[in-house]
Amino acid sequence: QIQFIYTGDILFERAYEQGDLPKDSIILSSGGPSKVWRILRQLDPKTILLAGHYPRVLVYGALWGFIRRRDVLYWADTNLLGILLKNDRSLWIRRAILRGYFGRMLYLLYASTRTRDYYIWACGPYLLKARLRCLPWPHVTSQSLGSKACDERRTPFQVLYVGRLAPEKAVDRLIKAFWLLSDE
Repeated sequence: QIQFIYTGDILFERAYEQGDLPKDSIILSSGGPSKVWRILRQLDPKTILLAGHYPRVLVYGALWGFIRRRDVLYWADTNLLGILLKNDRSLWIRRAILRGYFGRMLYLLYASTRTRDYYIWACGPYLLKARLRCLPWPHVTSQSLGSKACDERRTPFQVLYVGRLAPEKAVDRLIKAFWLLSDE
């Protein structure tokens, strides 16, 4: 069973998109740790996949998962070059915080080598590369991926949804479509 928790003002972020949220979706327009934790305690998930652009809510979800000893996965779309080009004097502080945060994740998911390199930069030699999992962009064909995007073996069929978990995206329809596919 998959449960979606949406954060932010999802109803008005992109008025030009269409679609409905899955019927049992939970919407958090705002909320601190107690609100996020209350919802997670009610759902009691075995695995939490964190992705999105609301870092505070992601941290709340990760902390709940760590305390409850759940599997926590993190999917980033962060480009290492973008971080390093900022010439930020506090990069070493960010790196130390990320090392502790990412170090607790079961898997670190990436779609490009620059995001993979971001994880390696953040965690340094403490990162076990076996914890890195490549999830290629869905619009890139396997012939054009080459060795730059992923260095893992390909399965015959892979799908990755990359986008906001917003009603306009209708992710529930994508999930329902997979149930219609045969095992072959």
